[in-house]
Amino acid sequence: MKNHQLFTGTLLIGAGGGLLLEQLPFSFSGSLLQWPMLLLILGAAFLVQGAIGKERHALFPGVILFGLGVHFSAISFSAHWPTGWGMYTLIIGIAFLTQKHLSKITAFLLIGISALELFYSDFQRWQAMAVAYFNGFWPILLIGLGLYLLMKKK
Repeated sequence: MKNHQLFTGTLLIGAGGGLLLEQLPFSFSGSLLQWPMLLLILGAAFLVQGAIGKERHALFPGVILFGLGVHFSAISFSAHWPTGWGMYTLIIGIAFLTQKHLSKITAFLLIGISALELFYSDFQRWQAMAVAYFNGFWPILLIGLGLYLLMKKK
């Protein structure tokens, strides 16, 4: 990071905002001051550093940390918030979109798989059947895929 003032300033604003929320008499303020808030503050600091400081490499961890903070905060506030693995691949897919040198195909593939997991209950049933069927073949499949990637010519 070339300019630490943006990152440090955002962290201090986030910490001060958290301490201010703790002192205010809101009924939800106690639930805000948990570990997901730390993820939100760190993610926001990386996002500010990446966006305003023109350091694109800081956007990737910023999106992941901020996304995880939003996800874990939303779980505690809403019983209807999805808790499956699709949320994690969605956050990582969105983070991939922030990078120029990473493949956009990978990002859209992760986002598409996330949409399937989050919105289609039949996909979850199909996924469970596929995992049960291929359970004994996974080590061989992974070794074969690894060998293919190592042997593949560029």
